[in-house]
Amino acid sequence: MIKWFYYSQIRTRYISQLPQKLDRDLRIIAGNGSPFDKLLGAISEERSLKITADEFVGRSISHPLFALMRWYFKKCGAICFSTGVELRQTMGKKYQLENDHIFAYSKLARAGYGKDNRVKYSLAQEFTNRAILTQVANRTKSSAEAEGYLCSVKENFPKALALQCIPDDQGLWQLAKYEGFLEVRRNLLAKKLNSFLEGITATEADLCACFC
Repeated sequence: MIKWFYYSQIRTRYISQLPQKLDRDLRIIAGNGSPFDKLLGAISEERSLKITADEFVGRSISHPLFALMRWYFKKCGAICFSTGVELRQTMGKKYQLENDHIFAYSKLARAGYGKDNRVKYSLAQEFTNRAILTQVANRTKSSAEAEGYLCSVKENFPKALALQCIPDDQGLWQLAKYEGFLEVRRNLLAKKLNSFLEGITATEADLCACFC
């Protein structure tokens, strides 16, 4: 059921033909003792369950995959780049979670990624250019250069970048390599999110094996 819930969200199961799809899914639930494999099958008839890197291109933070990315980071123990606080353990207003441009939009705009170019602007706002930080960290980061900022994160918290799927190649942290950075991070995210969703639940057989 948990796996079906995630896929129903990222594959926008009910964004269109809501009455028909609800009727079909309710019939599946009513007629099966274990309906969720069939419900996942119904989703896969419309779109593959596997996430591909091209699905991230030009997608903003309103896209369901951003919510999945954020949740994945919390589940895998990712930390805030500036405070080192685990994202799943934040508390108080200062430590509320926010999303922040890794490459500052002000600098991207000056490099040709402003609103005058619709395609380039969508890349500047793509959620693969976002990290999840605490509020206090987001306020202090401001519009720092990506390369300098990421280098300092790597020095202070060596595992932090990998936990948020930031490419380790420092050459990609330069503004001139921005689109290369996006491409590599899309592939990292697709791989990690697919693995997360595939392993999110244990079957009864797996559980039985654990107790034997």
